[in-house]
Amino acid sequence: MPEQTSITDKEILDLAWKYFQQHASQRISFFNFFVVFSSIMTTGLITTFSPQFKIHMVGIAIGIMLSLISFVFWKVDDRNKHLTKCGENALKKLEERFYCVTDGDASLNPAQIFTCEEAVTDRLREEQRRLPFWKKQVSHSLCFNAIFVIYGVVGLLGAAYSGYMLYTTPSMQTRAVALPVTPPIVSRKVLGTAEIIQTITIEPHITGNQDELPLELKRWNAQPTSIGITQPDQMVPVTQEASTPVKSKK
Repeated sequence: MPEQTSITDKEILDLAWKYFQQHASQRISFFNFFVVFSSIMTTGLITTFSPQFKIHMVGIAIGIMLSLISFVFWKVDDRNKHLTKCGENALKKLEERFYCVTDGDASLNPAQIFTCEEAVTDRLREEQRRLPFWKKQVSHSLCFNAIFVIYGVVGLLGAAYSGYMLYTTPSMQTRAVALPVTPPIVSRKVLGTAEIIQTITIEPHITGNQDELPLELKRWNAQPTSIGITQPDQMVPVTQEASTPVKSKK
């Protein structure tokens, strides 16, 4: 027959307290880590909304990861809450063994910390039932869950917006207008000994990111271009610079 050992009430109390303290501290630590990590991910997600940022798949990935991490930490916090409650119930049971009654109501005895706190909290919630939300006392679980939901929704909205930018923002190839870089063809009109070249102006109209254009297109797009024209029945194609001014030769 195995030898039976007895433990004192003090040892049982210490065991229950250490169990409660471990899981309560673990819950707070996990939540702090979640807030810091999620804030960094949210900053990165917002950075991908910049017009200069082109890899929108990164924003989609960050948003989905932020939502998944919010869900995982929510479930971990729910588990830590349950374990903390187990330690709290054990401490309440031990408090019943110490008969310290005040005014005939043991539930309001300040010496019985956990039992008294539960009774006072229930009474306070009943008194504050009709008050506005911001004036009520709320539990840690409600506050933590609100933070998890906010970060989860931010992740989903960020991923959706990045997906919208991915499929609606045209590439440079579709935005830029392909224009010739060779000098245009002008026409010459001869009237006696005078040579007159009429000019028209073509305004630059290349849209999109100018930094991605070839050097020739940048120069062409920098200022209006003048080319010579004349009557259709007197056109003689010749090649000359696009910036030829109006001139008269006698």
